[in-house]
Amino acid sequence: MRKNIIRELLNQGKPTLSTRMLTTSPQIAEIIGHSKAFDFIELLGEYASWTMADLDNFCRAVELFPHMSSMFKVEREPRLH
Repeated sequence: MRKNIIRELLNQGKPTLSTRMLTTSPQIAEIIGHSKAFDFIELLGEYASWTMADLDNFCRAVELFPHMSSMFKVEREPRLH
């Protein structure tokens, strides 16, 4: 099982650095991963539309980078439009 970079750094008392994405684009996730500037990507699902396939592709892109994890935030109470 892949280690959780966020949890590992927090357990060591180290700070973490993240960036937020409003898109599930795997290409953007790969660009962020290649920069090696962030410990994790925070995907804000409450402000962007997404499908399970989008989320799967996003997670696969993040998994290409052993130095990086991801966090997915969803709405507490989904809005039905």
